[in-house]
Amino acid sequence: MTAMLNAGYVIGSYAATFGGIALYTWHLLRRARRAAEQVPPQDRPWT
Repeated sequence: MTAMLNAGYVIGSYAATFGGIALYTWHLLRRARRAAEQVPPQDRPWT
């Protein structure tokens, strides 16, 4: 019974954690793409 009373907090914590990680990943990839656009094509070892 007690475990079910705390289930909302546990699920909410997981949602906040994974949501925060997803937002951070999206922001980091967006910054990386912007930075990659500034590198000349001949200096891009990943292409």
